[in-house]
Amino acid sequence: MAEPARAELIKFLNGPAVEVVPIAARIGLQIDAEATEKECNFVLYSTMTQKAGSSSTKKGFLHGATSMAGMLPMLGAARRVGGAVAVTAASSAMSGIAEAASTVKARDEWTFSYKLAPAGNAAAPVLESSAAGKAKADGENVISPLLRQAAEAVLTKVMTK
Repeated sequence: MAEPARAELIKFLNGPAVEVVPIAARIGLQIDAEATEKECNFVLYSTMTQKAGSSSTKKGFLHGATSMAGMLPMLGAARRVGGAVAVTAASSAMSGIAEAASTVKARDEWTFSYKLAPAGNAAAPVLESSAAGKAKADGENVISPLLRQAAEAVLTKVMTK
């Protein structure tokens, strides 16, 4: 789940105003060091949570209410005018967001929580929020709209800093 979500988030964040740079580190001190090395101004920490719908006979890809804390691979992003962002998570073997959507069952609730903090200062976020959606049908792509909503908020914040 993590790799397709990461790729989708990169698509939403990358563009003429922001350069997205992958960050491989997974531990706070290493995240800070890598973000600094790659000249990132911000780090985006994220969590994707799936809560199985009440009438699901199967629990889906994740069982019950499960959190993929820190599961979106890290990204660094720099404002072309001299800023930068990084996003946290570990990788996954799934090949795409469409395949990830195949794990979605009707009435599953998905939440993408995120925190944007200055590089080297995770304790002082400049943005902290979440986006949530509920699947109406099996296989519905509820993940992309959540990532898009988060990316828009992050870009707005990065562009005004």
